[in-house]
Amino acid sequence: LLRNLPAGERPVVIPTSDDAVVALAGNIDRLADRCTVAGPSLPVAEWFIDKSKTSRLAAKVDVRAPQASVPQDLEQAAALGEGLAYPALVKPSEGHVFIRETGLKMLAVRDTAALLDAVRACLKVGVEPVVQEIIPGPPEYGVNHIVYLRGDDVVAEFTARKIRNWPVAWGSPCAVVSENIDGLTDRTRRLLVAAGYEGMACAEYKYDERYDDFQLMEINVRHNLSGSLAPRCGVDFPWIDYANRSGIDVGRTPALGAFEEGIHWVDTLRDVGSVATTGTWWRRPPKAVTPYRGAGARAFWDRDDMAPFRLHLADSTGRALRRLRGRFVISRQT
Repeated sequence: LLRNLPAGERPVVIPTSDDAVVALAGNIDRLADRCTVAGPSLPVAEWFIDKSKTSRLAAKVDVRAPQASVPQDLEQAAALGEGLAYPALVKPSEGHVFIRETGLKMLAVRDTAALLDAVRACLKVGVEPVVQEIIPGPPEYGVNHIVYLRGDDVVAEFTARKIRNWPVAWGSPCAVVSENIDGLTDRTRRLLVAAGYEGMACAEYKYDERYDDFQLMEINVRHNLSGSLAPRCGVDFPWIDYANRSGIDVGRTPALGAFEEGIHWVDTLRDVGSVATTGTWWRRPPKAVTPYRGAGARAFWDRDDMAPFRLHLADSTGRALRRLRGRFVISRQT
């Protein structure tokens, strides 16, 4: 950006990955006369990029989140493992770094030996291991709550329920559906305000039957992968973000909760892997094809512009190879 953007024009640059958020946040002052960054400064971004800090923030503002511990070495991990309720999750504190190196988002562990292997893998990459309890329930219990915060006020919001993940067990959503889900606005607002954040954010929650309530999973301070769904349903976050950063008067934003429900978004390439792995295609064909019915939204597929899909195909192939390598390395350590 410093090399290619002339000074003074200041276009809006919108990050869509954690890598981009960190890169822009860490250089926001250097970029000030070249572009307008639609993202936070580094101290603010770290509250959400670093999962251990997100956990502390949730506790601070009284938002329910899974119990978490951060062992600093293998000795602490072994002591933690003695009293840990298995199975459990080991989430790298900086997931984008771990994914880049291993292709894995997080690791499920069923005993202390597996816990130590997962902690060792995190420390080798240079990120802290965050050990969390597993919230029971299928992917359908997961929801995305997307908001645009201006000052202390939520001026636009959208909610969607997850349908399928890829990888199946602990991956990110590959199929979601728009659905009005109440009770999340205030808790998401409290988290963002406490961190001093303004702009667009996507908070991920999962319903926990044990408490009859949602628990916070993570917050992405960027436009998320399924970002084309909200505009399709009537809440155009990219336009709201661009206009707000550019000083354009957009008039009234959509009323909170006012959007079209029952519209699906699919990441086709990853979703095919999900339904094939789980056998959904032949066990429950209607459930497999439901997200593809009607005029929904797609992650990358667009006949008018196939370049993003080709890049996504190459990236997915590389990530799958890194995932296999990561699992091989971890299993070899065992």
